[in-house]
Amino acid sequence: IYLTNLWEVLIASVSIFILATLKSFKKLKLLPGALVVTVFGTLIVWGFKLEQRWDIKVVGHIPTGIPKPIFPSFDAKSFELFPTIVIISVVAIIEAISVGKTFASRANLTINANQELLALGLGNLFGSFFITFPATGSFTRTAVNASVGCKTPIANFVQAILILLTIMFLTPLFKYLPYSILAAIVLSAVVNLFDYQGFIFIWKTKKRDAIVWLSAFIGTLLLGIELGITVSILISVLLVILSYSLVEFKTLGIKDNMFLEIEDDLEVLPAPGVNLLRIDGPLFFGNTEAFKSKIQSIGHQLSASYAASAIIIDARGINEIDSTAYKSIQQLFVSLSLKGVSLFFASLHESNVRTLISAFNIRRECFFQSLDEAYVAAVALSK
Repeated sequence: IYLTNLWEVLIASVSIFILATLKSFKKLKLLPGALVVTVFGTLIVWGFKLEQRWDIKVVGHIPTGIPKPIFPSFDAKSFELFPTIVIISVVAIIEAISVGKTFASRANLTINANQELLALGLGNLFGSFFITFPATGSFTRTAVNASVGCKTPIANFVQAILILLTIMFLTPLFKYLPYSILAAIVLSAVVNLFDYQGFIFIWKTKKRDAIVWLSAFIGTLLLGIELGITVSILISVLLVILSYSLVEFKTLGIKDNMFLEIEDDLEVLPAPGVNLLRIDGPLFFGNTEAFKSKIQSIGHQLSASYAASAIIIDARGINEIDSTAYKSIQQLFVSLSLKGVSLFFASLHESNVRTLISAFNIRRECFFQSLDEAYVAAVALSK
């Protein structure tokens, strides 16, 4: 902060004020605000020699013309850059898809991710012969485009022609363009990207997604776009693993010949002679111990009280089972049978049933297509 040039802050503030004013009045909206502040700012700095008087940082000399195409060279050092290349590529793809979805949603449009990747690949492949920086979809530049009314690919085509003409003939005109004005243009455009209403909606519907939203916002603000997005992706992956690691058990009862959750309705009574459970989510190495411990605890209580002789698991919500979970299920069948408690699965996917029967020699009679069939069998067994 102590290195801040207050004159540059003043120039940026005035530029932002002018841009906001031009946007606020309908009669002035037709004026290209970014072009207005760029032209007048450059003329003022050049006319009053402000880069010397006030130490205003300007763009300076820009080489004129297009660089000659060269074929990229490959050597041993090129392969040392491979990890960096992978990281840059992943971040570039994420950034391009993110900004594409953000602005597509505002126009009620959809994007084709494959088409975006093809465009990025071809663009960077062509640019590599001219020693260009890796290209991707930019949040700030896309926001500037949107703020001046660009809506179709024709705008990009016109911009490409203008940029080509500029770097060939007009680069001397930008020598005295202050960086503070460029910053003001970007800031005035990016402020519209802050969708606080979207965050409120996410917070009300899914707290986990709101945490990812906040991590992406704070990360990009403090660490930059690349690191910020990377951090938010890692947090998202960790939250997904955490959510899958927590097995959700629901105790079921009977009301009007229907199986309902006891917690949702006080009139739902426990099923006589049988303990009914529903599990939602996958069973895998991250939550199999919690699953196994829960079922064993219930089995121990049943064997001690003789209140019921069977446990029925409604497996409609189990969408995946890994090898560790298969082994745990087989161990549950063995341990519960030693306690005199039967274990039944209802509505388990047929592929999982075949695996448990063939690989672990579990009897077919322990699996039922519906909860009603399993309940009838369990009640008959308890009599």
